[in-house]
Amino acid sequence: KGGFAAGTQYKLLVNDAVGKVLPLICYEVAFSSQLLSYTERADWIINVTNDAWFGDSLGPRQHLAIAQMRAIETGLPVVRVANTGISALIDSSGRVVARQDLGTSGLIQHKLPSEMPPGIYAKFGSQIFVILWILSLFWAWWMHRKIHLYHAV
Repeated sequence: KGGFAAGTQYKLLVNDAVGKVLPLICYEVAFSSQLLSYTERADWIINVTNDAWFGDSLGPRQHLAIAQMRAIETGLPVVRVANTGISALIDSSGRVVARQDLGTSGLIQHKLPSEMPPGIYAKFGSQIFVILWILSLFWAWWMHRKIHLYHAV
């Protein structure tokens, strides 16, 4: 008896001192659909990662850019802590407010930026792409019909 089992729901870390935090470990920040699995809205996101296996490549920069996209999608600030990559504080518009560069060590002390309303993806998820696909099909059908009627005259 004992051991570990997968949970049935995603939960935020809640603390009176820091608010509601959405924790993302390493490359979990790359999967935006996972952010939609939380039933309540966080106050901010923390992304803890070890980018050592990237080395001095584009990987750490791409990983930072992905975290910036999550900030834009959710309207939440992101604190990115990378022991060997790029640590950064990202505001809810995706701008890097403070940063510790690749291959350096140090401490970032900065006020946590405020949140913004969630973006369209955070509100509707992948359903927005289905709606756009259907609208595109309708538009293509309409244009085909219009061209066909024009040539018939």
